[in-house]
Parts: sequence; structure tokens; C-alpha cells
Amino acid sequence: RAIELFGKVGESRRMRTPTAIATACVAALLAVFAAGEVGAAAPNGAFNYTGTVTRVVDGDTLDVRLTSGKRERIRVIGVDTPERGTCFFAQASSRTAALALGKPVTLRGDPTQDTRDRYGRLLAYVDVNGTADLGLALVKGGHAAVYVFRRPFVRLARYAAAAASAKGSRAGVWKACAR
Repeated sequence: RAIELFGKVGESRRMRTPTAIATACVAALLAVFAAGEVGAAAPNGAFNYTGTVTRVVDGDTLDVRLTSGKRERIRVIGVDTPERGTCFFAQASSRTAALALGKPVTLRGDPTQDTRDRYGRLLAYVDVNGTADLGLALVKGGHAAVYVFRRPFVRLARYAAAAASAKGSRAGVWKACAR
């Protein structure tokens, strides 16, 4: 079951108060501890690959040519960007392209997550030029919301803090798509 920590843009403002955001962060962290050892949930998600981003499908999905020559479709762990036809889709997709298209990346699996989603996409953190966390950059800029699927992910605390800041300052989607 997917959990939107900060709600979709345009939903009830109940989740938009700083207290509600802090509560959601604490709840998410408690869920990590309640689940036991973080790495025990799904060890098959741990991997590291390098490659180059060849296409941005949308804000949270990329095509990467690995150094082995294999091509992979990647779903960025921990983020959800606006879908095609919705407010801020073009801006989120453009931001992802500006940050990653044509650049070398390191794809890092998360031991708490599955290796692939139900569509066959490789689930990975995307570190651009080996260092910059693409998902975190998208959340910080208000181009993505934090997204948890089934189990909290390792980088959740950092992403949740960035989302609270972006939402509080009405960055990106939080300003452009607010009702």
C-alpha cells in the first residue's frame, strides 16, 4: 500500500500544517523502528550500478544505459512527481531532465525495498555524478512529494525534512498547484 506522507497537491489542507508534517515524519520514523532492522525487510534491493541517463520518461522515471551496455528503466525510490496531464507535470519532468539527462549516474538499491516494481522498473536512488541525490533534489525544489510504498526507505528522514521545508516555503508544486 502506498503512503503519500504529505498528500497530493489540491487535497485537504489538513496535512499542510507544520504540526501535521512533523507528526507524519515521526510516524514514518516509528514505522521504520517498528519494522525491526532496516536491512532485514528485503535484502534483494541492495545493488550499485553505474550508467548514463538516456531519457527522462517523467519526473520519477528514467531510462539508463548501464556501463555493461544493458538498458534499464528506473523508478526513483522515495519520490512521486506529478503525472502526465496534471499540474506541474512539465516542470517536474523538465527539472529531472536538467539534473540528470545525459549525465553519469550511480544507481543504488535500497535493502528495505524490492529490486523491481510491478512494471519491471528497477527501483533505485539515482546519484548524479556519483554524489547528488536526484530524488532529494526534486523534493527540496518542490518538484516531487515523498512517496513510501509498503515499507519506509533508508533515506526517508532526509526526504521528509526536505519535503516539509519545500512545502513550508511553498516551493514548486506546493505554490503552483495550491487551490
